[in-house]
Amino acid sequence: MVLDPISALGLAGNIVQFVDYTSGVISKSVEQYRSAVGCSRELIDTELVAQHLRKLAISLEGDPGLNGNGLGVQGRPQLDQTSKELLEASDRRAEVQGRCSLEQISTAVQESAPNGAEMQRRPEFSRTWEGTQKMSGSEAELQQLARSCHKIAAELIDMVNDLKLDPGLRGGKRRIQSLRQALRGAGKEGNIRALERSLATHRSELTLQMAMLTRDTGSSLQRDLRNLQKSIEDMQINRHQSLDGVMQSLKSIERNTDKALGSQELSTLHTCLATTVTTAATVAQLSQEQLVLSSLNFESLPVRQSNIREAHAATFEWIFRAITEPLNKSATDTIEPSKRDITLREWLETPHDGNGIYWITGKAGSGKSTLVKFLNHHPQTEILLRKWAGSNKRLIIASHYFWHAGTQLQKSQEGLLRSLLYEILRECPELIPVICPERWKSTTELKIWSRAELFETLKRLGTQATVSAKFCFLVDGLDEYEGDHSELLELLAHAAAIPNVKLCVSCRPWVVFRAAYDTSNCRLCLQDLTRKDIEIYVRDHLEANEDFLLAKSEDSRYGQFISKVLGKAQGVFLWVFLAVRSLLQGLRSDDTIPTLESRLDELPDELESLFQRMLDGIEKFYKQKSERTFKMALVAPSPFSLMAYSMLDEEDSEDIYRWGLQPLTSRNISKRQKRTRKQINAVTQGLLEVVMNPLPSTVYFAHDVDFLHGTVRDFLLENQRLYCSGTDHGFEVYSFLCLALLGEYKGFPSEACTSSEEHSLLDKVKRICIVAREAEITTKQAQSAVLDELEQSMIKRNHIRLIQPRLPDTDAVRMDGQVLFLCYCVSVGLIEYIKLRICRDPSVLETGNLLGFALEACVLGDFQRGSVEMVQLLLDKGADSNMTFSDSTAFGKFLSNCWKYKYGDERRSQTESFSRHFCRVLDLLLQYGADPNISRKGNTLWGLFLMPSRLLSPTDRDNLFHVIQSFIDHKANPNLPLRGFTIWGCFLNHLAFELPPDEPDEDWAFHCKVFETLLVAGAGWGSLSEIGKIHSDFGKQKAEQLEEIMERVRSKCGKDRKKLGARSNALKKLRARWSRERPHN
Repeated sequence: MVLDPISALGLAGNIVQFVDYTSGVISKSVEQYRSAVGCSRELIDTELVAQHLRKLAISLEGDPGLNGNGLGVQGRPQLDQTSKELLEASDRRAEVQGRCSLEQISTAVQESAPNGAEMQRRPEFSRTWEGTQKMSGSEAELQQLARSCHKIAAELIDMVNDLKLDPGLRGGKRRIQSLRQALRGAGKEGNIRALERSLATHRSELTLQMAMLTRDTGSSLQRDLRNLQKSIEDMQINRHQSLDGVMQSLKSIERNTDKALGSQELSTLHTCLATTVTTAATVAQLSQEQLVLSSLNFESLPVRQSNIREAHAATFEWIFRAITEPLNKSATDTIEPSKRDITLREWLETPHDGNGIYWITGKAGSGKSTLVKFLNHHPQTEILLRKWAGSNKRLIIASHYFWHAGTQLQKSQEGLLRSLLYEILRECPELIPVICPERWKSTTELKIWSRAELFETLKRLGTQATVSAKFCFLVDGLDEYEGDHSELLELLAHAAAIPNVKLCVSCRPWVVFRAAYDTSNCRLCLQDLTRKDIEIYVRDHLEANEDFLLAKSEDSRYGQFISKVLGKAQGVFLWVFLAVRSLLQGLRSDDTIPTLESRLDELPDELESLFQRMLDGIEKFYKQKSERTFKMALVAPSPFSLMAYSMLDEEDSEDIYRWGLQPLTSRNISKRQKRTRKQINAVTQGLLEVVMNPLPSTVYFAHDVDFLHGTVRDFLLENQRLYCSGTDHGFEVYSFLCLALLGEYKGFPSEACTSSEEHSLLDKVKRICIVAREAEITTKQAQSAVLDELEQSMIKRNHIRLIQPRLPDTDAVRMDGQVLFLCYCVSVGLIEYIKLRICRDPSVLETGNLLGFALEACVLGDFQRGSVEMVQLLLDKGADSNMTFSDSTAFGKFLSNCWKYKYGDERRSQTESFSRHFCRVLDLLLQYGADPNISRKGNTLWGLFLMPSRLLSPTDRDNLFHVIQSFIDHKANPNLPLRGFTIWGCFLNHLAFELPPDEPDEDWAFHCKVFETLLVAGAGWGSLSEIGKIHSDFGKQKAEQLEEIMERVRSKCGKDRKKLGARSNALKKLRARWSRERPHN
């Protein structure tokens, strides 16, 4: 048996105690045997010795774990109260009689050892220790030593009992008994010396094994620590000092172990081992922190912020002034304050007094996101907030940037809350056990966060007394949130109401945001305040151009262009950026002053008109490629790489299939990227631009193609007629994208991948499959050529193994490459492709758990588009939901997951559509023969749905009753086992004890409806006394309602009238008892 660290430490400590203690016992036994009259210099308290030896013997037998190791805080045997009293009495007698006490005989471990009980309860400790169990020789030797010591203990107990004198003997008779003991001892001295030699051998062996155990554990911990260090550095978790301290501790342990091994110091070795276990607990704590933070983190989290342009030098500095006067007063879109607006500086440094939210608003392109990013990173922000936080509290600044063109998490409430919590806990990881107690204790892989759990966690920042910190949240782009903006505003209002929290938000002045924030004086309108910033920007860019400086020195009229740009800008930085770019292009072409003036005059004042003018400037020759490029960018869930766009330039798309596995060389990659960069600029007139990928795993994926600004994307979506010629009839964007992304994958360099590069590749594979699914929806055809080629390429490159971690079932490890790929396609929802592959080879339904993966995808993916149809397809093709995979059938695992994530303790924030789709899939499975009475670990699964762990919405109640009725209609039996009762018994127990006392009438009516349904279905026929067994406490009113239901059912079921009558009478008796006991209820 491999020991856990506490058990190993405890066992080693017990052996140390035993060896040292018994050495003293043997020495004194020899002396006492030799004393003919029992008058040796130091006598043994034989009763206490026997007691202590039995105690030590017990500690060496059985499981050397928590209940047997006997370790206390100081690393010494924990004795029961009787033993303690014996020790204390012996010590007192020793003081009186001048003898050595047992405490003086035994060698105590001097240094503190970890508290075993506390550490073993910590799951993160257990997980880390599991990773160190590759070698268990030292632990096995310790167990062998323990068994040997146990035998010695038995012999010693017999020997000590021989020393015991009859307490009733006095005078000469006592001396005669002592003489007899001495004579017997003369014959046993050889045995005693043999025990001495055995103990000496054990001491040497113990020294070696403790040193080996300490070294092995330390080496494993150092390996774990190096891996953990990389993750902590990648995630920028504030734990560098802890890591350094742990590493220094391990090195110190290594030195001390070597030193103690040379001097055979058992107590020092035991202390080294104890310190090693304490260090392991610290490593485990760091690992658990990293695990919780990883569950909050998501790959696209930093993307939006990194794509926002940095503020130009010396701009936005006015934001930190005490007074900010509007400089760009315009007739429209300017908020007229009813009283003096509070400056951002004032708001940052003072208590908010009900003004917990500061609103930054402004026109599209006025620089709101740039300003928020500027505030997030400027040291003056922290300096001002520090005045608010005070010197006795920690200050944490966290941010989130909504992005409507990004992933779902970048434009949702879940993404907002995860971003904020991630940044808070990354900076203050010590808060994780305080505000995430359940996840801190979790011993399993952490589940996906629900919105409700995220907000409850955030609220604990203000409700936990141990959180001594203040928080400022910067939230950009409320207008880019995807969903009901009023719900978002409600969430932000609740967040701002949390004690010690401030929020600074930014968005365009839409009506919904005006209604929420317009009455507050904690606000600023950005375009009214940026005239000086725009002047700095224009002057710096024009005067950095040598042609402009030369022309200005010769003709002062060139200097007027700065004021002309200022006059037309209206505070919109994006317009200024485009205007300056146009002027610089003219200067490079040696435009005259009239020509430059014409350039500036012809630029429309409004952004949309300016974008249209840029589209009109695209050369006719590029129109088709321009259209394809824009369409490709518009359907991208997140920006595609520059290498993907380079596939647009393939002369023949079929070349991508003919490539085989010919990864591009570094030279070819550089050449493609340079050419594609120029093409992007030419065919889009700068409306798309090449940007750095904020998460570059390799040069191959270092650049993405994105919109110049979010307003460009909005404009193109609303005005497709401006760039769509209508002549490119054969072009289907998703089909073409599949091919381009396949080319991107096949062109990836062939050198060995790092783990981060493998992660990027898997994301590219997922993206191909998702785009292929969109192509299926659009064309009603499978993208079989692309997907077949992808499958073969992945198998040849051994990338198919990368899919395994993304598949939810443990059976994935036993599947070959083709089945793995098919299971992945099932989980993504490639219906047409799976249909085609089953037609080619129907056996895949048996060799791979395709239905299981489809059902898993339904639950974990919140029944995403196509998942229900995938289940229907597989059932139509003959998939068996009762086929066993791993430890359950596909249907059994589906029921377990639906219960757990929708109605049980691990429920997530699924929409009501989840319940609706669950009903549909359940009906399908039951219709196709799924066993309604499937059980798992002795529990009949359908019974769980009778007992939801939370209050339900009206729609959820209706859907859940549909689920129960579906089971009953397909012969589900309410008398089968569940949680030690029957389903019927558990349901009654749930009604009696688990429902909240203030349960709404609607929920009680739902339970009554279920009660009647179960009765009609035969509930309780096998155990009519179950109602009587359960000491229910419904109260008089509810008892009468249940009796009425039973009477009604009895009247409908003539053949079972007697049985129902017996149950009804039982309930009557209960009601009578309740009436007597609770007359006022």
